[in-house]
Amino acid sequence: MFKSVSQRPSPQIAKVLLCFGFTALTGALLLHPPQATAQAIPTATVGIFPSLFAGATATDTGFNSGKNIAVTGGLDVGFYSGRRFEYALEYRGIYPVSNGEVDRQKSNLIGFNLSTRPGRLHPYGDIFYGRAEVSYAGAGAEVPGTPIFYTKSSSSVIAVGGGATFDLGSQFALRFDALFQRFDVPVTASGHLYPTSASIDFIYRIRHRGMTGDRQLEVNRGK
Repeated sequence: MFKSVSQRPSPQIAKVLLCFGFTALTGALLLHPPQATAQAIPTATVGIFPSLFAGATATDTGFNSGKNIAVTGGLDVGFYSGRRFEYALEYRGIYPVSNGEVDRQKSNLIGFNLSTRPGRLHPYGDIFYGRAEVSYAGAGAEVPGTPIFYTKSSSSVIAVGGGATFDLGSQFALRFDALFQRFDVPVTASGHLYPTSASIDFIYRIRHRGMTGDRQLEVNRGK
């Protein structure tokens, strides 16, 4: 007996995640009045600074030696307080484009990022929660001990990671990132997958009117 099952994530989840990203970006711009920043907030005090990022990700899917090459993109809304640490809310989307011979994993994540500011190099750690979809190649993946095969399954995701961001200037930066995830899936004996990934991202910081590039770089460095 053979039964193929396709378990798809709710489209409402993706809509909520996308709405969060655009809402966060719009809110950040509205909550940071240009004149108030230039006149009342000194360098390295409280500010809200959005940035966009895109890059490439290599993933060990954790399932039968599967590998994925993916594109990654999203946005950060950073909060700088003039102290040694800075923090940000982040939306991250990961979409596979190659090497899906075993399985293909795509995900939408929302999380919290905490980083230090010793200079141009910013080490950081982060934690995420979100949703993922796994597509299994060929006829699908068999549920252990049953005649049921899944061609797709959806899952909640918990992920932790870290890395470092290197400033290229007041608006641009490179980021080197590692991420460790946990998926709930029906096709393993444990009921879980543990993908690991490494990314290189290019970051664009959105400049605020009334704030020069040099001053924004000073804020980012905490000087």
